[in-house]
Amino acid sequence: MTEFYYETGGLRWGKSHWISSNASYPFARVYITADYISITVNLILRKELLQFHRSEICSITKEATFLGRGIRIKHSKPCSPKYILFWTTKMNKLQNGLAAFGWEIQS
Repeated sequence: MTEFYYETGGLRWGKSHWISSNASYPFARVYITADYISITVNLILRKELLQFHRSEICSITKEATFLGRGIRIKHSKPCSPKYILFWTTKMNKLQNGLAAFGWEIQS
């Protein structure tokens, strides 16, 4: 097994869906390991790293957007944005990558 899985996509992050920043494809990337989910955003004038330990993630759910399907990460980390939505055109691969490291996507 590889040490991590990654997928390129887009990210919407902030206080809520409507009060948030957006990075479209291909400026966001999610990295998945057995213990962490990390998301990077690499824009010209803005770089972000959101990292969540397994114990900080309350749930991962599927969510559809007009740009594709994605995962919504609900977490308990107070210093991170409340709303995290990573979307990709390769949702099946992302689901398989999460499952390979023991992450469950709730309905």
